[in-house]
Amino acid sequence: MEAPSRFVADDMLQAFGERTSPVPMERLIDVRVESPIVGVSKTKRFGQIYIWVGCQITSNGWLEEDKFNEISFKSNDDLL
Repeated sequence: MEAPSRFVADDMLQAFGERTSPVPMERLIDVRVESPIVGVSKTKRFGQIYIWVGCQITSNGWLEEDKFNEISFKSNDDLL
């Protein structure tokens, strides 16, 4: 499960428990809060790689790697 904050993650877990059966916190094996780094952090969903660009750029903060590279290369060309 991925969420923009611990509070949202808690709400998502509670909603999941309401749809299925409650999940006791003791059953969770790995709980962590990570801060993605813009232009560096990657995730893979449905076979597609996404780069973290922040929620100011996209609604969920992730942009397809191909689109990210296209924008990055255009920006670098403008600097030359």
